[in-house]
Amino acid sequence: MAELDGNSKVGDIVTQSPGAAKVFARHGIDFCCGGGRPLGDACGERGVAVEKVLAEIASADAPADAPDWSALGLEQLCDEIERRYHVPQLEDLARLEGLARKVASVHGERHPELRQLAELYIGLKEELDQHFMKEEQVLFPMIRQMGHAPPPPVEVMRREHVEAGDVLRKLREVSGGYALPEDACNSYRALYEGLAAFERDLHEHIHVENNVLFPRALPY
Repeated sequence: MAELDGNSKVGDIVTQSPGAAKVFARHGIDFCCGGGRPLGDACGERGVAVEKVLAEIASADAPADAPDWSALGLEQLCDEIERRYHVPQLEDLARLEGLARKVASVHGERHPELRQLAELYIGLKEELDQHFMKEEQVLFPMIRQMGHAPPPPVEVMRREHVEAGDVLRKLREVSGGYALPEDACNSYRALYEGLAAFERDLHEHIHVENNVLFPRALPY
């Protein structure tokens, strides 16, 4: 295992030490779309010491079921991404859409930000539904059959990842960091907790594709 320092790329750190994902999320460090940046640059932008972040990573526990992504072949990577992320996230997308509509309808008069949040979320769901389908029906079959992926489809996926990340940031801003008001009902609470969990999972999903699958699948 390589020793980590300020020159280590953020995405590589999470691949090597999955527990780093929570540390980076806590400090607002982008490890999925910004995974190619050195840790020192990312920490400098966030105003946090590299040594502090490295110490937190060293003591962070990895998820119990975290796979060793670097040990999987390309076909296995595609299979595991679909199993670990696509299947449950498609279910979450549908469930959270119903909650977003319901909570905006019930509480939108007192909390108008919920209407904006629902609109943003529904747009994100529609985009991700299409994105997952393109990966499963076009990109992943290319990788499985050819052993690599042509650059243009990969770049389209990368661009859509950035767009999804932008919407996640807007959702967090609109919701005030998913802070619940005093009059929040159980559905309100379930929506915000669900969106926060979905954000974490999607960041990990994008990280695996951007920083593990795509670099290995590109034919150069």
